Amino acid sequence: KYFGQRQFYEIKKVSVAVLTLSAVLVLATSSVLLFFPESFAQLFMQQSDSSHAVVFGLVLSILVVAVLSQFADAVQLMGLAMLRSIQKTVVPMRLAIISYWVIGVPAAYLLMPRFMVPGIWAGLALGLVASSILLWAYFLLTIRKQ
Repeated sequence: KYFGQRQFYEIKKVSVAVLTLSAVLVLATSSVLLFFPESFAQLFMQQSDSSHAVVFGLVLSILVVAVLSQFADAVQLMGLAMLRSIQKTVVPMRLAIISYWVIGVPAAYLLMPRFMVPGIWAGLALGLVASSILLWAYFLLTIRKQ
């Protein structure tokens, strides 16, 4: 609505509101993972398993990365949505491809030997962070030009 009417100040207000609401929701869901990781992990594990302690430690280390991923994913999804709302789709797709395949996957590959499974997830999270930054930078530059 605002884009068609060329009301860019309103678009900026909506983008701040969307990002704020997204951050609040992610903070609420991530707080469960941050403050009660053991309880959350126990929901998916059986204590009778002989490798329980090893798997449990791995799950806890991955949950930390999951929280970062959740924030980055929410920010990049809101960036994509805001860009779609102003009819920008080709450049965001290219930015996402670069973020995931040029940054995220190689980072996961490089982190895997040292950090194992958490390294893979951390690398993919770095791709999401890169996507978040690139998409929002492109959105802000696009709005600023108008």
